[in-house]
Amino acid sequence: DWCERNYVVTPYIAEFYNTCSNLAMVLLGLLGMYLASREGHEKRYIVTSFTLFAIGCGSAAFHGTLTHIGQQGDETPMVVGSAVWLWCLAFSDPAFEARNPALARRAAWACGALTALFAVAHYTFAFVAVFQGLIAVMATVMVATLSVRWRRSPDRSLTPPYCAYMLSILTALPLWLLDQHACAHLHALRGGVPNPQFHAWWHILMGANCYLAPVVEGSMRL
Repeated sequence: DWCERNYVVTPYIAEFYNTCSNLAMVLLGLLGMYLASREGHEKRYIVTSFTLFAIGCGSAAFHGTLTHIGQQGDETPMVVGSAVWLWCLAFSDPAFEARNPALARRAAWACGALTALFAVAHYTFAFVAVFQGLIAVMATVMVATLSVRWRRSPDRSLTPPYCAYMLSILTALPLWLLDQHACAHLHALRGGVPNPQFHAWWHILMGANCYLAPVVEGSMRL
């Protein structure tokens, strides 16, 4: 249960703003799949965008219902999407991938097996702290890896999307933390200012972040 008060806007949606803000992830995921398909990019970029779409749908289910199954629909796709993206980053260099095709296949199977194991374990035990720690580690590795690759790239036209990518996550993270740890203050702002719904903004900013990541990495790979 998040900082947004439940069933205030409508009796049919538990957290209205946290639910509706996932539309950003859904639409950006669909846009990413469409553009990758239209431009003839590799299937990995279609799959990456599909995971963003799935995260948006699952997160909407979670915040709309606040049920255990809804929570799994939110958090398991986040781990799956992160695993897919880490695989893409690990084999971003086409020369390295061409020299190690068996390694790429084994890594993909390993990602699939580990995420399936996580899905079963998380559904059974609902270890939220473990999930949050795992996502934090994966996100740190993803941001650091993409940043290193961007610095080594001679293509300076990637600077605007890379800067937008970094700005989105650096803005989203403190908003998520404030929503988690300053909820009482957010509901008691001076002048009758309503709760700014920082978790909803987190969804929008992270949707942009996950959309921009393959834009930068895909361009470098090409």
